[in-house]
Amino acid sequence: MHKRYLFALAAFCALGTVAAQAQPSPFIGTWKLDLAKSKFDPASAKPKASETINIQTAGSGYKVTIDGTDAKGAPTHTEYTVATLDGKDYPVKGSANYDSVAVKPIDANTRMVVNKKGSSVVRMLRDIVSKDSKTRTLDEVGYTAQGVAFHHVVVFHKQ
Repeated sequence: MHKRYLFALAAFCALGTVAAQAQPSPFIGTWKLDLAKSKFDPASAKPKASETINIQTAGSGYKVTIDGTDAKGAPTHTEYTVATLDGKDYPVKGSANYDSVAVKPIDANTRMVVNKKGSSVVRMLRDIVSKDSKTRTLDEVGYTAQGVAFHHVVVFHKQ
């Protein structure tokens, strides 16, 4: 079932991209996880506490810092910089599950994100910011470093 989600997200990504707009990106800012509105499958993957994602402009791309806790309550810290939104792989620091990220815009409020461990795709997500730029939803599928399949729908609110 999870392979079907990966295929569907890959097909969605292949639909094409839109050139970067001159207006500021709705993704820029600080986002806080809403645990009550998010869904984690398996449920054991649900973090013990909230997560904060800070996205800043870096050239024609983004610098992303993610701080939170994992399902066991241990602190997590992940960082990466995507120089351009070109779908190319960029290194990730701090994640046990993946070591690279590629970001490709679909439209002004939607982008596809692919994470790899080595050369294997381990997570794909569709990242959508609402039209009012206040809510961000990540629909993500993949496999953990332990090989456990997951499908999460994670909701964030702009701070």
